[in-house]
Amino acid sequence: MLATQVEVSNGTLNIINVGIEFFEQDDISVALGLSDPLLVGVDYLWINATTIQFQNTAHSPGGLVPAGVEVILRRHTKNDDMYNTYDGGAPFSRLTLDENFNQLLLLSQEFSEGLGLDGLRNDLDMNGYRITNLGNPQTATDAVNQGYVSDLVEDAVAGVVGGYGFFQQVGAGAVPRTFQDKMRDAVSVKDYGAVGDGVTDCTLQVAAAVQAAYTNSFNLHWPDGTYKVSNNILNLHDVKHTGRGRLLRGADLFRFDPLIETNIVYADPAGSLLNDGLTAAFPRPSLESACNILINYGPVLDGTWIVQLAAGTYSGTFTFPANLASRNPVVIRGPQQVHPANPTAIVDGGGAQPYGVNFLGNNLVTILDVWVRNFTTFGIVAQDFTTLNLVRVHATDVPGGPCIKMQQGRFYMTDGRAARGQIGCSFISGTTFTLASSAGTPGTGTIINNNTQAGVQAQEQSSGHVDNCYVDTNPIGFQCVQRSRVHALGTTITNSVTAAVRCYMGSDWFNNGCTLVANSTDELLYTGSIEAQQYQSNIASMRTPIDAAFITHTGTAAATVVKTYNNVWAANKFSNSTKTMRVRIVGTLGGVAGNKNILLKLGGTDVYGFTIPAAATGDFIIDGVMTSLGATQQTFSASAIVNGAVPQVSCGARGLAAITGAPLAATITVTLVSPADSVSIRTVEIFVS
Repeated sequence: MLATQVEVSNGTLNIINVGIEFFEQDDISVALGLSDPLLVGVDYLWINATTIQFQNTAHSPGGLVPAGVEVILRRHTKNDDMYNTYDGGAPFSRLTLDENFNQLLLLSQEFSEGLGLDGLRNDLDMNGYRITNLGNPQTATDAVNQGYVSDLVEDAVAGVVGGYGFFQQVGAGAVPRTFQDKMRDAVSVKDYGAVGDGVTDCTLQVAAAVQAAYTNSFNLHWPDGTYKVSNNILNLHDVKHTGRGRLLRGADLFRFDPLIETNIVYADPAGSLLNDGLTAAFPRPSLESACNILINYGPVLDGTWIVQLAAGTYSGTFTFPANLASRNPVVIRGPQQVHPANPTAIVDGGGAQPYGVNFLGNNLVTILDVWVRNFTTFGIVAQDFTTLNLVRVHATDVPGGPCIKMQQGRFYMTDGRAARGQIGCSFISGTTFTLASSAGTPGTGTIINNNTQAGVQAQEQSSGHVDNCYVDTNPIGFQCVQRSRVHALGTTITNSVTAAVRCYMGSDWFNNGCTLVANSTDELLYTGSIEAQQYQSNIASMRTPIDAAFITHTGTAAATVVKTYNNVWAANKFSNSTKTMRVRIVGTLGGVAGNKNILLKLGGTDVYGFTIPAAATGDFIIDGVMTSLGATQQTFSASAIVNGAVPQVSCGARGLAAITGAPLAATITVTLVSPADSVSIRTVEIFVS
């Protein structure tokens, strides 16, 4: 005997005989399928104690149950009280006892059927009661408890392995992804336990994060903080980094996204390609491997980047990363030397390599205290709008070509040497160049000697300065070809076998106090070429007279104009993209009580200036170029070198009107924080081309 009766309608079902034993009609519920129970007196009527009849309703149109629909009758015997009760001392009756025992039997049937023991139904009406002390499910069909469900929800929200949470991006075509997959779009060093407090050693954690990013080709994010490490980090620069975090090892701080800060990469011939190069204890083995690190932080480098070379010989050639741009010059430097001593950081080709140091284009680089030697075709070669600044750099022993060659770019060389090549310095295709002396006195600057064809060669509309240099024992000291020009100040040209100066095809040179001695011929001028000093009335003035009037400013903290040059900037003379203005200031700093500010102005408008730290003393050079972009737009790039130290650099934009107005004066203003300090200015040059 069952507690549930099921009939399947054939479409003509109107009356059902109830085959379930029950006590009262209210104990029976009727439902069609899994729908809510039907209402007695509305959906169906009791004809007699064992027969019901369906009425004409939406459930049974015309009083007939639709074909295929299950009619389910279920008994719900009351369980809150017995049908019969007994007062104390009352006699027992077999009839009442049987009725109560039948009630218990019916309840037992309903409970067993609810548990599915008869296989008919698997639902159990708990009538508001709870199941307590239920364990966690073990199979897919087990019941679950509240704690288990809470854990699942927490896993889903947290996105852990096995979590059930999903994420879907906005927009057409977006597909659902698990939280776990979504969160792995970015990898952070903090995912591996790194603490950016600058105190906790995170070497193992950082190494694990780098390896995970490297292995899975992820970017690695560094949340703002200082991550201290004590050992080399393998594959550090093979990963793309994001974020403002910093890596600290010893006293060296490396920033993955520098803005105005400085990063140093170290190289040593005894280094290893497995080293990260962030400290001198873990250097890269070559100049090229050190510079290649910079590629990962480009294509435009912010901040200032320095490649620090230890003393020693670096074999082979070096090509700077092509088209790697930078906000400030990339600095490559060896141990500082005193001119004219040879630098101790040496790039050596062994007489077999074609070139030593190569810049392919759009690079902005300063090299200090490096010796490039023993190459077959070029020592240092640069082209295609590279700006190259050499300080105490030697390029020697290039039997098959120029020691230094610059094509279509800007070149500066202070206190260097170009010797024992075919040509000392070769400038081609509109190059602007300057060879100079930090001391600013005749014969103390760059040395160009013992070359087999020429000391300095300018061709194809190249022009520039050779100031206070020493040009010795070259067949030709200066050679100018195809409307090119050399302006020479205080330079000595001596022991030239062919001529001190030779000019072809409408070229000229300006002899500004040079010494030409012991040459077979001083000048050979062909096809319209001239010595500009002899014919100044025939050409436009290109340069203000050299100001060598020594002046010292001290005793006041007020901003003071110490030099004035009138009519430097004339209307319509600086309004197209072919025009440049170079200003070079040479002098000496005295005292260490406070900072010194040196500022160049045009008509009262700042062009460029530098605040030199209090501790910096000795000789200084400020050298800058302003380039016209149009009628009211200019850019500038300038550097300041104090006593041969690493240069300060500055670059940016200006907006001076260049086509109207009265001529402007250039002024040099000095401001001392401490009146006890001093700034002396020895020479000033202003060159417009």
